[in-house]
Amino acid sequence: MKNFMVSLLVSLGLSVSAQAADQFIWLEAESGAELNPIVVKSDLGASQAIYLAPWKWPDYSKRSAENGVITFDLYIPEEGEYVLWARVRLPNAGAKPFDVSVGDGDPNDGSQWKSWESDDRPDVKHWGWSNSGIRLYFTKGTQTLHLLQREGGPGVHLDKILLTNSTTYVPTGLGAPEPNVDISNPYRSGVVGKYGNLRLVGNQLSDKNGQPVQLRGISTHGLQWFPLVANQTIPNMAEFFGADAVRLAMYIEDYAPTDPSDFWGGYMADSDAMLKRTEAAIEDAVNAGLYVLVDWHIHNTPSNYTEHATAFFTYIAKKYGHLPNIIYEICNEPVAVSWSGGIKPYANTVIKAIREHDPDNIIIVGTPTWSQDVDAAAQDPLTHSNVMYAFHFYAGTHDFNTMKNKVETALNAGLAIFVSEWGSSDVGTSSSNFSVANQWMEYMNQRKLSWVNWSLGNKDETSSILKPRAPMAGPWGPGDLTQAGKWLKPYFDEPRPAPGSSSGSAQVGSSSSSSSSSSSSSSGSDSKLPSSSSSSSSSSSSSSSGSNSGSVSESNIVLEAEQAHMSQNINIFWQEGIVGYFDAGDFIGFRGVDLDGVVQIKLRYAAGQGGGLADVRADNPDGHVLAVINVQHTGSYDSYQEFTFNVNGTTGRRDIFIVGRNGVGIFNIDKITLVKKSISGGNSGSTGGSGSTGNTSRPYSVADCNDGNSAPAASGTTVSAGAGKCFKYRHTGGQLRIGVFSGNVVPKYDVRNCNNQVVSNVNQQLGNFIPVSTSANNCDHYIFVKEASGGFNIQFSSW
Repeated sequence: MKNFMVSLLVSLGLSVSAQAADQFIWLEAESGAELNPIVVKSDLGASQAIYLAPWKWPDYSKRSAENGVITFDLYIPEEGEYVLWARVRLPNAGAKPFDVSVGDGDPNDGSQWKSWESDDRPDVKHWGWSNSGIRLYFTKGTQTLHLLQREGGPGVHLDKILLTNSTTYVPTGLGAPEPNVDISNPYRSGVVGKYGNLRLVGNQLSDKNGQPVQLRGISTHGLQWFPLVANQTIPNMAEFFGADAVRLAMYIEDYAPTDPSDFWGGYMADSDAMLKRTEAAIEDAVNAGLYVLVDWHIHNTPSNYTEHATAFFTYIAKKYGHLPNIIYEICNEPVAVSWSGGIKPYANTVIKAIREHDPDNIIIVGTPTWSQDVDAAAQDPLTHSNVMYAFHFYAGTHDFNTMKNKVETALNAGLAIFVSEWGSSDVGTSSSNFSVANQWMEYMNQRKLSWVNWSLGNKDETSSILKPRAPMAGPWGPGDLTQAGKWLKPYFDEPRPAPGSSSGSAQVGSSSSSSSSSSSSSSGSDSKLPSSSSSSSSSSSSSSSGSNSGSVSESNIVLEAEQAHMSQNINIFWQEGIVGYFDAGDFIGFRGVDLDGVVQIKLRYAAGQGGGLADVRADNPDGHVLAVINVQHTGSYDSYQEFTFNVNGTTGRRDIFIVGRNGVGIFNIDKITLVKKSISGGNSGSTGGSGSTGNTSRPYSVADCNDGNSAPAASGTTVSAGAGKCFKYRHTGGQLRIGVFSGNVVPKYDVRNCNNQVVSNVNQQLGNFIPVSTSANNCDHYIFVKEASGGFNIQFSSW
């Protein structure tokens, strides 16, 4: 779903016909980022059984993003004019479903939009290919295509896109498949190896040795709407977030329980396809070293599907039950059914079938009222061993004290509780309540309740932790996270309290966090290249030493391109200090680079043309992707600029490579800078660079800003600022305003309010106050200077 890497690389030999000049770029509609009211829908006649459509009728009398936009990021392999085709269903032959734009997609700029022509097919209400009548001229390289809905409302169904420079080609059937770009991630978590076969000790989830365990995980969205990318989505999730578990939301119903016209396409509609997707995801989770919740994702009376559930879980238990990774969730959210009269008899039947093949892995049973009434189950519990009870909540809807009391009642009665689905949003996923979510997190950590957050999806809703244009495959960086994702991620990184701890909250922004989302690896012993005895040519801008073991001062690592230890098919220009003639397949490499704490990569390069692609990879030229470089035109091959890329984190001393992926004469490279996260200094020590480590802690994002590393700022007072500095300011009301009135520095900020909501990428206007609406008043805010070319003075105010 919405796989940026796929749409970006569609033309790397996979989408070219027998005639070299003809290009065919196939895009699944759902590979685009759909913005409300566009949503993913199911239809067995659509390619991959899913398509896009709006769910309501906005005002189509004017061009507006509120009508629904679908955005594709793609790579054009050959300059020229392209015909736009689409596989669609329309409400009538006269409908002109979309306006189309290439560029920034500003609805108010009429000059960049072209109107879709009427479809002349005899039966537009059935799937078929429509020639839009639109011709788009593309230059070679990375492009952005926008479709803005104009006519037809919910009757406009989009299945697939074709862009071709052939004027005679007419697509038929399902067309060709969208190319599958395999950038497999071999990452493996150590969590299952550490904990082994889980079991209950009393009502506490525990490891193979009987020690308490708290799992922290993420749930997928519906596998039929947001299919996972094999060997990529789950290992990238494990590595980037540091999750212990993944929950596979395998929807059961073929139609929505409350709307018989809304086809869901779940297990009952296409059991073979859903079983294959579930099995592939289970195997990815096992290979990634995670626990995996196999979720019978029902929103109905469980006994409606007892026979199917029994057959399904029997199959899963026989095939995977010997593995310690497997956790069975046998009914997601029972509705309109009592515990003793409906859910318990169903559970007894399914559990008996599982236990015939798997005697001990954990089984989770849903509870009444969308798995909220765990207190009802406490009055008549099951008698099987290693059975837990599901509890679900959404912070924006459910009252914290009322729902917590239900859990306390169940725990005090001896039930084992697993919070197998929860969100920081409301149940309608239209708004977030991070304040209440913080209360829940503190409570769950204090009571050592395992939890799984909803959801690992890029749907345009507040419960999604990925932005709509983030790839479902990964890898991801901080810029791919929604506000919910940014709020959630630090909770995977924080140490976990002992049972009964009164301070069990994993506070966002704590300076003591240590990322668990990366793996330690040895230096490049897997490299395909001959080994070298030379050490890395990296130069660190400072070094540190000290007697306090808690004192760590880290700094950037600079790699001069011309000093690379390894290279293929590039020219080294020693006098200029650069490397050049960098084409697809070429690379430079550096041995034994310390990647601990690296959060960004800065690449200084010059490009006489844009549109090329390159990767930063670990271990070998085909290894793990740390960052993807979409090369920008800098003006000429002598005009150097520095570009910053977020890192899909990894740790340890590794070989790293800059590898050309697509293009000729991609760029000339001057240097690579690895930006490290700074950690608190100890009480004593010295540095080889300027300044003392002392007790300072330099944040690398606004999430790390806290009382210990922030400079206090009062309204109207001028204070000194610079990149990486954090300020604490008490915002009283109205808009928070940030002023810079001198110098040539144009800073960029992230602002976090007292509810841990973040306003990102606030661009400063020199000589003026820039207003920031934070949606919170009369409380402390943190302002992080994320970009600035030098020092400057700053003021804050509220009005």
